[in-house]
Amino acid sequence: GGNLMSTLVHKYPPSYWVKWLISFLIPLCLFIIPTTELYTYNLKMFCVLTIFFICIVAFEFFDILIPSLLLPAAYVLFNVAPMNIAYSPWTSSVLWQTIGGFLIANILGETGLLKRCVYWFVLKCKGNFNRMVYGILTAGIIANFLTFANAFVIITTVCYGFYKALGFDKDSKEAIIICLVTQIATVMSVTYIYS
Repeated sequence: GGNLMSTLVHKYPPSYWVKWLISFLIPLCLFIIPTTELYTYNLKMFCVLTIFFICIVAFEFFDILIPSLLLPAAYVLFNVAPMNIAYSPWTSSVLWQTIGGFLIANILGETGLLKRCVYWFVLKCKGNFNRMVYGILTAGIIANFLTFANAFVIITTVCYGFYKALGFDKDSKEAIIICLVTQIATVMSVTYIYS
């Protein structure tokens, strides 16, 4: 028992254990608040579980898929919501369209077609990054208009192709700008067009 504890303490830095402590203390503070007419048991457990899993994601303890699968299960386990409600985001078409878009992007990336499309687009923009960004934005707005706000899969796939084909680092300014333009082209244009 003592060897395992000393191994764990030496393997992980103190900041790791502080993050775990925070992940448990914040939900514990919410848990000890007494229930009232407004702050019901369901609401309390919803807050406790959600904050706990948000901390797990924020501190990057696990791959994000694990908390995403465990959070709805925890809602069901603690009677916060029935299974059909807790797992309803996993059954919506948006999730599967997004997964399909990334699958298409990976397939096109493996075959080299996505890279060729990106290079063609860069040539049409004469290698100018600003023109490329405005081209993505314009294409996104037009595609959203033509697909009745369902172009997010297409534009996200194309922008993922730009990110991969041009070899941008995930923290580079260029990658961040492309992601921001993707957001504007898919979500903000929908808000503008259809509201």
